[in-house]
Amino acid sequence: MEYLKLLNDIICYIEKDVKKDIDVDYISNNFGISYDKLSRICNMYTGMTLYKYIRLRRLTLAANELSLSNAKVCDMAFKYGYSSTKSFSYAFKKYHENTPKAVKRGKSYKVMKPFNGRLKEDINESIKIKIEEISSFAVSAIKIGNYKDMINNNINEDVIREDFMKILGSKNLLGTIDVYEIIDIDDKGDAIFYLATEKLSKKLAEDLNLNMFELKGGKYTVIETVILAGKLCFEETMEYILNQLLLGNKYQNYSTRRFCCLNKPNLDFKNTFVKVYIAVN
Repeated sequence: MEYLKLLNDIICYIEKDVKKDIDVDYISNNFGISYDKLSRICNMYTGMTLYKYIRLRRLTLAANELSLSNAKVCDMAFKYGYSSTKSFSYAFKKYHENTPKAVKRGKSYKVMKPFNGRLKEDINESIKIKIEEISSFAVSAIKIGNYKDMINNNINEDVIREDFMKILGSKNLLGTIDVYEIIDIDDKGDAIFYLATEKLSKKLAEDLNLNMFELKGGKYTVIETVILAGKLCFEETMEYILNQLLLGNKYQNYSTRRFCCLNKPNLDFKNTFVKVYIAVN
């Protein structure tokens, strides 16, 4: 039996409505494995029991809902399977290191991403989210083009990013400066895609064909994480943050100002600290 595929299939079933209690008999009858054995397999591949996985996924969804809506803490407690507000608040604070009420006020919380077949050494559950007010600041940027047109024409932004990184590498800048991906909204309401670095000297910016660009200040939802497993993990993490966590489908959202800061990345992106800023409208 291919246990990794089996585990992935069962978690896909659970993720359809992770708030529901697990139907142990359904799993046994339809997947041919007992819950106890499944939990041991889950621990082997992910480093946590199935019960813990579900608990952290529920706490993630609860925190996200609290931060983005007017939901009451007591309602979230019962919605996500807790018998009382007290037990929910205790588990919530233990995992997120902030109370439910603090998260409602904009404090940070952690995110446990859905299992996607990665082994435990590649799993990153260190995503944190908070609301932050930032001041405008300058970067050195190159305009890539209209983001909607890029998507409609199937232009691969991952390839563009890699080419940009290689250009920075040719100047021995990789690992020494911050790199930015920016979606800005112009005066016409169009989303424009830029690649940028922290502000460089005028001569170096000219050598790289970069111009000064001002990132606008204001209130942002800020998502922080560390990319442990390299470029593929970075792309998957960005996809998760933008498509599922906050914006719905990023390919249909062209009206939200956002940018991503990679802290002194190397070409492989391993162990890179990333902050994603999404404007709060």
